[in-house]
Amino acid sequence: DTILTVDTSERMLAGDRLGILLDSKDLFRVQIQNIISETQLTIAAGLPGPASSGNVITNYTAVAAFMRLRGQVLGILQENVHLHAEAGMTDDQIVAKLAGSDRNKAVLLKSVLGTEKYDANQKVA
Repeated sequence: DTILTVDTSERMLAGDRLGILLDSKDLFRVQIQNIISETQLTIAAGLPGPASSGNVITNYTAVAAFMRLRGQVLGILQENVHLHAEAGMTDDQIVAKLAGSDRNKAVLLKSVLGTEKYDANQKVA
């Protein structure tokens, strides 16, 4: 085990994946094995090269969690996607399914389908 001293391990957990910038400018990716104290943690593997004090250590697990939350807030990421049979149907098939044998309902649906806004005062022929 290798012990690393960090500014703070407050938001780190065992199992989090880290990226440690080595002096060679290479990025070493490793998983936290244990949090020892507020400023020390252990990793399973030794560093493949020197890393000076002050080199950047990035908690990629936290970054991934942040990006996921950001995507949800911005509406870019949707966790629940519902696919319906109607997605593969033509407009005429949807109208037939919804209206059944009611001709007035079919005419109304056809007139509204594809428009951005429904006008409640629209007359049905």
